[in-house]
Amino acid sequence: MNKRNKLFSLLLLILIAGASGFFIFRYVYRKPDAATFIDKIREENIAGLDSLKRAIIYENDLNHRIEKSIHNGDFNTAHYLMDSLPAFGKANSLHLYSGMIYEKQKKYQEAIKEYSTLISNEPFPLALSKRAGVYVVINKLDSALSDYKKAAAINYDYSVQVGTVFNLMHKKDSALKYYKIYLEHYPNDTAIQQKIKKLLIN
Repeated sequence: MNKRNKLFSLLLLILIAGASGFFIFRYVYRKPDAATFIDKIREENIAGLDSLKRAIIYENDLNHRIEKSIHNGDFNTAHYLMDSLPAFGKANSLHLYSGMIYEKQKKYQEAIKEYSTLISNEPFPLALSKRAGVYVVINKLDSALSDYKKAAAINYDYSVQVGTVFNLMHKKDSALKYYKIYLEHYPNDTAIQQKIKKLLIN
């Protein structure tokens, strides 16, 4: 075999070895498809996901029972259940539920104080709405309007409350504006349709 043939055979052997190596590498280290990858991750984390799901269900049930106890005026049970709240976010939840208890007891200044502490920590719409509701009861409509507007800026569902406060203040055009904002998102809400119709007639 001449030198040229030897060189050709050597190159051919290198190519065959390289191709074999490549296919072996692809077979051993091939990437799983998306479905297989997701199934594998799910199997590896199923216990943790189940545990998280149980924790969420437990907390939702606990919150429901606290709110029901407050609604029924069973404050001892509410306080007992509040002590069982998970540590994460517990401080804010305690301010919220304490405010609700004071509100139910008609201790409005104490309720406002609890809601205000919560809002200073975390100004989310529910807290603003709760404080605004107390302001309406004690006829501080400007304060109620301010809180409801802040809540509505985050969640348009609160546009109804803004409209209602404007209506209480006899500001018909502003009330209509906010009722219409709400109706844009919930066009089949007959209660709001009736409110708008009534304002347009008067």
